[in-house]
Amino acid sequence: MQPRELSKMQIRAEVLMILQKLSAFDEVPKAEIDKYCEKLKSIENRRFVIEVLAKELSRVEYKKGQVIAMFLSEIATLDLLKDQLWAYIKDPSSSDSLKDLSGIILRNLGDNSDPEEFLS
Repeated sequence: MQPRELSKMQIRAEVLMILQKLSAFDEVPKAEIDKYCEKLKSIENRRFVIEVLAKELSRVEYKKGQVIAMFLSEIATLDLLKDQLWAYIKDPSSSDSLKDLSGIILRNLGDNSDPEEFLS
């Protein structure tokens, strides 16, 4: 897929549209996830794509959060997400599902941090 240069507003709209389309499925087919993952990877400002997905992760229910977790595990790097995901885990107002999904993404990205380091 050709690299696409989009404005931040267009990126946000694209990400939200993809999440909306995938929410129509009870079980999202792997082919659909792969197709939309490639579409997200084609956006040049990947950092902003990751930022939008990470913010949406904190706003959605667990099922949609699992799809976001798959996207983040595929397109993000540990450097870009580590601090934000650990902030979700440490925040007492975060839901258990958000903390769970954050931990899964961190492990998928190769985080081997000692939880005591962040939770103390």
